[in-house]
Amino acid sequence: MFYNIKLCMRFWWVILTISILTTGVSAYLNYYYFPSVYSSETTIYVLKTTDADANSNTVYQDLLASDLLVKDYQEIVKSSIIIQTVKDELQGEIPKLKDVTIQEMKDSITVTVRPSTRLIVIGVEQNNPENAAAIANKIAEVFQAKSLELLKIDNVSIIDRASVPAKPDRPKPLQNMALSLLAGIVGSIVLIIFIDYSRKQLKAENAKESENAKESENAKESEIVNRLI
Repeated sequence: MFYNIKLCMRFWWVILTISILTTGVSAYLNYYYFPSVYSSETTIYVLKTTDADANSNTVYQDLLASDLLVKDYQEIVKSSIIIQTVKDELQGEIPKLKDVTIQEMKDSITVTVRPSTRLIVIGVEQNNPENAAAIANKIAEVFQAKSLELLKIDNVSIIDRASVPAKPDRPKPLQNMALSLLAGIVGSIVLIIFIDYSRKQLKAENAKESENAKESENAKESEIVNRLI
């Protein structure tokens, strides 16, 4: 243990060089290579009006009571009919959507249900913060408009509209650089210990071969002397 500590202290410059290198590469990738991804969320509230008694007051039944219905909502929000409508309505505002496929848009969308509530959270990830907010809000609006047709739901409310995010959700440069620094330190220490171990093993093998060769040479000399005698 103490030997390894002294070994690392002896080759401190290797640890420093590798750590700086890994941190520098991480900084470059995070700030100049990896695209920034912005995340924006909108929240909707879903209820259904029951018509058991047309003359009675409106009674609301919670449609999120079962896991099956929750999964239905999650799938419908990301259904092709919803996403295609969103794409068509936003192409004037976001021209780049013309080159984006429906599946690519679906992959950028997450739909979750807050536990024990009727709240559905729609999240959208985009490289442009304004686009992320616009798409999230448009999905909520389209779902609200088509909810009666698709789900027989006549009461869908948008609780929180998506706002333009101030900073990207990822990458996280400082966190990634810290991990890279740690990886550089640990990796360089492992490399130093491995090289020292390999050097010792090679030295031991060479010494053993030299010893065997010397013993073989001595044996030959002894054999020659015995013949002469």
